Amino acid sequence: GLAAVAQLPSQAERSRLSGEWLGAFGNDQPQAAFDWLLAHAHRPELQKSADTLGGIMTTKVKSHADLRAMALQLPAGPLRDAFASRAADEWANSGHPLAEAESLLSLSAPCIERESAQSTLTSKRQNP
Repeated sequence: GLAAVAQLPSQAERSRLSGEWLGAFGNDQPQAAFDWLLAHAHRPELQKSADTLGGIMTTKVKSHADLRAMALQLPAGPLRDAFASRAADEWANSGHPLAEAESLLSLSAPCIERESAQSTLTSKRQNP
């Protein structure tokens, strides 16, 4: 399915459908989905997919260190930013230590996803 989506002529459609397909794939086979994202990390239209997978992986991995290592495998740029920001947001929301969520967020450059995660962290600090 992901190969077929990659052939669509519209970048907007590729982006939207890649996120949906990768989300479904990630729920069933998280490591395979991450490996696919890693193999296609040169495609900026996969930013939404990276965001989706960052959220999924927070429920699938055993430790903060594993999640951080995954984020670092992605090249610096929009995909890593989206993955790390979403992972930080979900990590904080699931009751893990805020320092770990902040460590994940530190892997992200300024972006919309980072702003959202930062808002979550600020809220968690103010209302533990």
